[in-house]
Amino acid sequence: MRAEIETYNANEFAQVMQIIELHRSQAIQAVNHASLMTAWEVGAYVLGY
Repeated sequence: MRAEIETYNANEFAQVMQIIELHRSQAIQAVNHASLMTAWEVGAYVLGY
């Protein structure tokens, strides 16, 4: 019984970690995009476009 509980918890933990990693990756991608767009817009402003 204990081995079943440990296996079940390990599987649940792995799924939770996958969810966290997915959303962390999406957050990093969003921040990188925002930083890129900021640099792009500031550069365009400085060049006078």
